[in-house]
Amino acid sequence: MDGRGQGLQERAAAPYNFNLAQFLGDPAMVQQAYGTAEPLYAKTEGAAVDTFLLADQGWTTYGGTIETRQQLIDENPELVQRFVDASIEGWYNYIYGDRSAAYAAIMAANPEMTVEKLDAEMAQFEALGIIDSGEALEKGIGALDEARIKDFHDLAVASGILEAGSVDLSKVADTRFVNKGTGLDLKAKLSAE
Repeated sequence: MDGRGQGLQERAAAPYNFNLAQFLGDPAMVQQAYGTAEPLYAKTEGAAVDTFLLADQGWTTYGGTIETRQQLIDENPELVQRFVDASIEGWYNYIYGDRSAAYAAIMAANPEMTVEKLDAEMAQFEALGIIDSGEALEKGIGALDEARIKDFHDLAVASGILEAGSVDLSKVADTRFVNKGTGLDLKAKLSAE
């Protein structure tokens, strides 16, 4: 619903331009955003913000994935596994460990970031229950569920984004590299410290 109590209309849809200016200038505006970033920035500008996760509305797709070429998977699966494992362990260290080195690297790459902004984003991650949640609690961060992938495919077909039969789901995601509980021991260790 928009701020005037009217349902969202197709006529109201506009391309996402990664800019909060329209949102900040119109109290009836609804805008897509990363739940851990733009809502915080809008609040610092004095806007009243409500955040609604698409996942809570039945949107089942994954928000972030690691992608590579099939050739690399075929020729060097050990490298792919090491990269995936390092990414998973990196997230556990970032969420549960000392993030001062990560913060320093982020702020060096983006001078507009501050420790306060990064801490606020982490608090938002926790408040929204994202990254280390759902199937990741048992299978580890990065967990993939083939039924969830099929559900998103079926939604795309039903909405006309894809033609039925145009995508081979066996080639969409490779679960060989995830769902192994990688990093759960690290999470337990960091959480106990």
